Amino acid sequence: MTKKEEKTLEKEVQTVSVHVKFPAGLIEKVDQYQVDNHLNSRVSAMAELMRIGLGELERKK
Repeated sequence: MTKKEEKTLEKEVQTVSVHVKFPAGLIEKVDQYQVDNHLNSRVSAMAELMRIGLGELERKK
């Protein structure tokens, strides 16, 4: 493995598959956020919203 490949592997984020049921109204708001922010998928919208929410929690501490 080259050094470049090693650096790439170090930066990769591990992912976990999760199946979660959400209320329809919440999904509609996530879908609207996706459209408003020109995101490619619902998953990317949810991930961004979670990062924003977690960031707010950290600021409040």
